Amino acid sequence: MNDKTVEFLRRKVQDLNVWKRKNRRATHKPLLMLYALSRCVTTGQRLIPYREVEHDLRPLLEEFAAPREKHEPYLPFWHLRSDGLWEVPGHEKLKRRKNKDRPLLSEFRKHNPSGGFPEEIFEALLTTPQLADYLVRQVLFTYFPATQHGEILEAIGLHLQVELVAPPPPGKPVTWEEVRRQKRESGFRNRVLDAYDYRCALCGYDIRVAGKLVGIEAAHIQWHTYAGPDHESNGIAVCSLHHRLLDRGAFTILPDLTVLISKKTKATRGREEWLVRFQSQPIATPKIQAHWPSEPFLTWHWENVFHGKV
Repeated sequence: MNDKTVEFLRRKVQDLNVWKRKNRRATHKPLLMLYALSRCVTTGQRLIPYREVEHDLRPLLEEFAAPREKHEPYLPFWHLRSDGLWEVPGHEKLKRRKNKDRPLLSEFRKHNPSGGFPEEIFEALLTTPQLADYLVRQVLFTYFPATQHGEILEAIGLHLQVELVAPPPPGKPVTWEEVRRQKRESGFRNRVLDAYDYRCALCGYDIRVAGKLVGIEAAHIQWHTYAGPDHESNGIAVCSLHHRLLDRGAFTILPDLTVLISKKTKATRGREEWLVRFQSQPIATPKIQAHWPSEPFLTWHWENVFHGKV
């Protein structure tokens, strides 16, 4: 396998034809890609029966995709074909909806067609183990925030062989050593933490060990992977726990800069002290008003991440 093959697949993955409406996010195809890459690596299986995909993919969609009333695994199973990364042999037998290009859901369940990577891509994945790692990394950094990467990898049962760091920028020739070395620029983090006086904007956590700050992070409100800029008004300083809870939609920040907790959060312990007590409370804000969270970014989080609407 040569660098041109890697670059071709990288571009295919980065440019998935996902459903778009302004900055609304749709991660159904990326999650199917991750699931299929895991199956390829762990079982050597190319074609996966639809019923298995439906059973395994639905919980991934419910946990990591944008909140919806209902998630339908058959949609990415069918539409990933248009990206040249997926095939469904024998799909011609499936009855179509009226005036629609996709078959009925009942047809998928009745005939149980199999889907998977085209043979040439599958062979490249089998013969070059680093390629699957690279594509998994590419999907994660393109479509999901860093706080979810470990949880997604655990959910799909995959362990990467090399360090999970950002992929090289578009157009740059790929080598495995470069993949290992790439790091995110730290300016955004430093500026946001400085704006919030190095404290969590919710709970005020600011523990230091030997003078070094531990567990305080700069979170993008509108995710960097969805055109969220590296500007203070799109950032908030939060402790590691509140960062994860923010990115999972357990709470959001309203335009008046008060906290709204999702009613879908459940716990036997911890919910009161880490979430509920902040309900309707204002977050700490930077001294410079231009660095306060901006309403367009807060609206994006409300529409795409928060689990309180559906």
